[in-house]
Amino acid sequence: MRRTARSVWFVSCMLLLTGMALSHRATAQDAKKTPEKNITHFKDWAVICPEPDNKDVPSCEAILRVTVSETGQQILRVSIFKVPESEHPLGVVILPLGFLLPQGAVLSVDGKEIGRLPVQRCEPVGCLAPLIVNDELQSFFKAGKAAEFKITNIQGQTVALPMSLSGFTAALAALDKP
Repeated sequence: MRRTARSVWFVSCMLLLTGMALSHRATAQDAKKTPEKNITHFKDWAVICPEPDNKDVPSCEAILRVTVSETGQQILRVSIFKVPESEHPLGVVILPLGFLLPQGAVLSVDGKEIGRLPVQRCEPVGCLAPLIVNDELQSFFKAGKAAEFKITNIQGQTVALPMSLSGFTAALAALDKP
């Protein structure tokens, strides 16, 4: 019974993440249109909060964007937000298109593999993978210096997508502030 309840909870979270990913994706794309007072930078991370009167965006989100410096093209985006029904913050990782989806993305911190993220689906902006930011993952991120997601491209080569953890702790703490 306990295992069934956990499975139902996990599936519910995944469905919730999928829906939240779309609404938060729109928020992130509009970040440039958001007044500066609603964006707070924490080293490599930022927290974007909606206008107080904007009921369409439920909460603030901590984001990390990794782009190609020459072109500005986004190759990785991590978005973390709090949902009242969830014990832990939830997140969505947007990975680039063009990799082998069944293998998902392998997450490692400071060279130590932590786990594999399944890819839910792909959109024109990239492929979405849910992330539950539980206590264990928070500990790894807070203690770590750098993380990476490894994906396998269609040629079978492993590609590492770097993820800075500089500013993560402060950005996560800012999600608790009203």
